[in-house]
Amino acid sequence: MTQFRLAFLLARSAVLLMAGCGALSAQDLGTVDPKPLPALAKPGDPNTPAKELFGRKPTPVAMVARSIGYYTHGCLAGGKALPINGKTWQVMRLSRNRNWGHPNLVDFMKNWPTRCHRLAGPDF
Repeated sequence: MTQFRLAFLLARSAVLLMAGCGALSAQDLGTVDPKPLPALAKPGDPNTPAKELFGRKPTPVAMVARSIGYYTHGCLAGGKALPINGKTWQVMRLSRNRNWGHPNLVDFMKNWPTRCHRLAGPDF
C-alpha cells in the first residue's frame, strides 16, 4: 500500500470519526446546583431496589468512616466531601454527587498535588 493511499484512508477515517462524535456526547456538562431526584412512590416497598433508595441520599450517614460491600455494589459510611476547588485541582461534574470519599483519602487528595509540585522542584 502506498503512503498516499494510507494517508488518504487515515484522513477519511478521522473525518468520519469526528462527524460521528459531533452529534453524540458521552458526558453531560453537569451543574453546580443539581436537581434532587423525585420522591419514591412506595419507599417502604421491599421490591424497591437499594440503588433507588441510596441514590436519593445527598450526604453520607454520620458513622465511623468505612466502606461497606464491594466497590460496584457497596456504599460509604462517614464519608467526607472533597472541596469543589483547590489550589491545583477542581471537582468536575458536581451534578453526579460523586466527590465523596473516606476522610483519609480526601485529606490525601487535597495535599498530594502540592507535595508533588514541591518535590518536582521549581522548574517543573
